[in-house]
Formats: sequence, C-alpha cells, structure tokens
Amino acid sequence: MEVYVNMWRWSRHVLLAICDAEILGATLRDG
Repeated sequence: MEVYVNMWRWSRHVLLAICDAEILGATLRDG
C-alpha cells in the first residue's frame, strides 16, 4: 500500500513540475 502512496506522490510532483515548466516557458515566450 505504501508503494502506491509513494507512486501517487511522485506522479503528482512530476505533473506539478511539468505544469510549472509550461507556465515558465509560456511566460518566457510571451515576454
């Protein structure tokens, strides 16, 4: 069970990182 929780947290961090990177990229493009 703990493995699933760790995977969920890890995947969530990855998604957040991807979102941050896309926002940063869009900001740099527009700016």
